[in-house]
Amino acid sequence: MRINSPVLIPLLLVVIGSSALAPAAEGQYRPMPQAPTPSVSLGFGIGVFSFGDVTRPPACAQLGLACDTSSSTGKPTTAVFGGGFWIAGHNRQPLGFALEFTGYAQPWPVKGTSATARGINDIAFVLAGPRMNFQTKKSGNPFIKALLGFASSDRSPGGVAVIVAGGADGALLCHETATCVIGIEIGYRRVLGDPYLSGFQSILRVGVGF
Repeated sequence: MRINSPVLIPLLLVVIGSSALAPAAEGQYRPMPQAPTPSVSLGFGIGVFSFGDVTRPPACAQLGLACDTSSSTGKPTTAVFGGGFWIAGHNRQPLGFALEFTGYAQPWPVKGTSATARGINDIAFVLAGPRMNFQTKKSGNPFIKALLGFASSDRSPGGVAVIVAGGADGALLCHETATCVIGIEIGYRRVLGDPYLSGFQSILRVGVGF
């Protein structure tokens, strides 16, 4: 399945969710209490991940796959859906530490067959590193992060992985001691020694902080 913009779908979901939560009329608006940076937050995300197309030269030759020579223009990418879990500790400070587990199944050419035959390439990332929150006077909570870890793949080498990403979480006090979070994250990942797994990603995040 080819998707031209991996950023578009999660962004539309955030816009739709924000519209549904908006007050019906201006007179009904009640300001919500500011949600502080939580000591610990955890949650899950679903997103779209882009990859280089391994059915085109030179990638197909390097991996011993059948090459698709029907079109040689441009550098096409493939995109698939995936998801994972994350946990971040901040101790109520802007600079914190994040741990993430993500995985997805990528359509992958089958060796010894035509370039159109597909199997499934199961890919997993385990990453950890610093995460910086930028607390604002509103409920929005922009952040950036740089994570280092490892990527494994059934059908390509895998290796050391680096992800640099940023985004914003909308936070509301949903309980006396808990903060509900929904947001979007956009970033780029690089897998050293396995360029076939490198690419952009966009994730819709849902979680809770304490």
